[in-house]
Amino acid sequence: SVVVRAGLAYSSASVPSCLVCAGMEQQQPLTGGEGGAPITPTSTMKGKISWASFIAGCIVVLGGLWSIIVLLISFDLLHLIQVIYLTLFGGLIAAFDAPFPQHPIVKVIRKKMALYVRFCTRVFGRGVAILFLGCTLVAVLWGYDIAPPLSIIFGLPVVIIGVGLIVVSVTKSRKLGQSKSNLVDGGSMSSDIFIKKCEDMQMDRDDAQLLCTALSGDGMGQGVSQQDLDAWKQNPWPMLI
Repeated sequence: SVVVRAGLAYSSASVPSCLVCAGMEQQQPLTGGEGGAPITPTSTMKGKISWASFIAGCIVVLGGLWSIIVLLISFDLLHLIQVIYLTLFGGLIAAFDAPFPQHPIVKVIRKKMALYVRFCTRVFGRGVAILFLGCTLVAVLWGYDIAPPLSIIFGLPVVIIGVGLIVVSVTKSRKLGQSKSNLVDGGSMSSDIFIKKCEDMQMDRDDAQLLCTALSGDGMGQGVSQQDLDAWKQNPWPMLI
C-alpha cells in the first residue's frame, strides 16, 4: 500500500502546471459587454432585445438606401435629404446593438451615442426611435411613391419591433421599481457588484444589466455611482430601462 500511495503522489506531482492552469481558466466565467459582466446562458432577453434592435436598424438602412437610389435617379434632392437622415439614424441604431461590440468603430459609436443621445441607450429610448424610424420609412416609401409594396414589407416589421421594445421596457421598469428601496443606499458600485447585489434580491440577471445601464452616469453600464442612485431615489417617476 505504501508503494501505491507513493505512485499516486508521484503521478499527481508530475501533472504539468499548464494543464492545471488550463483547468482553472475553464472554471472562470466568461466576461463580456461594456461592464465586463459575465456571460451566462440566462442572457436571453437582453440578447433578443439587442438582436431585434439591430435587425430593425438594418431594415431601415436597406429601405433608406433603396430610396436614395430611386430619388437620385429622379433627381429629387429635397426628399433625398430626409431619406439620408433616415438612413444615418437607422445605421446608428444598428451599430449600437451590433453583434460585434468589440469592433473599434462600433465601440466609438456606442460611446458617442451614450454621450450625445443617451436616450437611445435605453430600451425604451431605442423603442421610441425605432417606432419613429419605421413610421418615417413607411411614409417615405409610400408617400413619395418610391415602392409602396416595400413600405409594408420594410416598415411594418420595424414598427412592430419599436412597439415591442416599448412594451418590454415599461413592463420590466414597473417590476424593477419594486426593488428601488433596497438599492438606492448601496453606495457606488461597479457593474459586477451591482448585478450581483440585484441577483441576491432574486432579480433576473438580464433585468439587472438593463437597470445598471439605465442608472449609470456614462450610459454604458460600467458602474453606478451614489449620485446616480440618489437621483433615482429622488425621482418619483419610474426608471425606464
